[in-house]
Amino acid sequence: MRLSLKLTFLFTIASVCYTSAFAHAQSAKHQDRWTLRPHYVITDLGTLGGPFSNSFGINERNHVGGSSLTPDGRLLAYLWTEEQGMQPLGTLLGGLNSAASGPNNHDLVPIISDTDVKDPYNENFCGFGTPFLCEAGVWRRGSLSLLEPLVPISNRGGNNTQNSDSNNRGEIVGFAEDGVPDPTCTQATPGLHFDFQAVLWNVRGQIHKLAPLSGDTVGFAISVNDLGQAVGASGLCSNTPLFPLASGPHAVLWVCFRQGCVTPSESDC
Repeated sequence: MRLSLKLTFLFTIASVCYTSAFAHAQSAKHQDRWTLRPHYVITDLGTLGGPFSNSFGINERNHVGGSSLTPDGRLLAYLWTEEQGMQPLGTLLGGLNSAASGPNNHDLVPIISDTDVKDPYNENFCGFGTPFLCEAGVWRRGSLSLLEPLVPISNRGGNNTQNSDSNNRGEIVGFAEDGVPDPTCTQATPGLHFDFQAVLWNVRGQIHKLAPLSGDTVGFAISVNDLGQAVGASGLCSNTPLFPLASGPHAVLWVCFRQGCVTPSESDC
């Protein structure tokens, strides 16, 4: 009986030792495997022939939007796909430069572009350093089109627009000058002379103003979800800078509750 108990005890000790050693070996092997395995893959998206490019968004299909310098020094919006590489998206109204946000899942790409229309106030609304009006556009199904501004395009000023994001329904948000002169704007954004409003463009490219909070005079929208709900900020032109990054004192969520109004794309909210 004592011999049997002793053998059983020794067998148990041996089993525990073997199991522990096996588990340790497996753990070390597993750790080595994960140590050797790359944690991510880096892809060089290239350029449009110039020395510089940047990316600003990606969709669930791994398609990327951004901007790149060309050999002649222009900045152009692009859409990158693994199959076609970097595709230039062009400019609006004879402009020289453009830049793109990220595409939605249908490869709709919001872009901003300077134009051939002189801005008498030289506001540099696109940030390209050119004295021309900045306008918002959209690239979809292989072509680029202009999005409607709040103020008709002319050389009178106060009609610059920018966009920043789109949802999978094809709605786009951003901000646009409303043509109202405001001398306090230069306190927050040097060179700016007009108030600006948060806006949403529906799938037909029609613009809808998203009102600022009560007591505020300006606003901007920076993101929109697939329900058409937009977020951004509002404030006074004197305390709501647009560049280098738009920021405001009051965070805002725009949701339309008006009867018969499903999203802000169908009516002003």
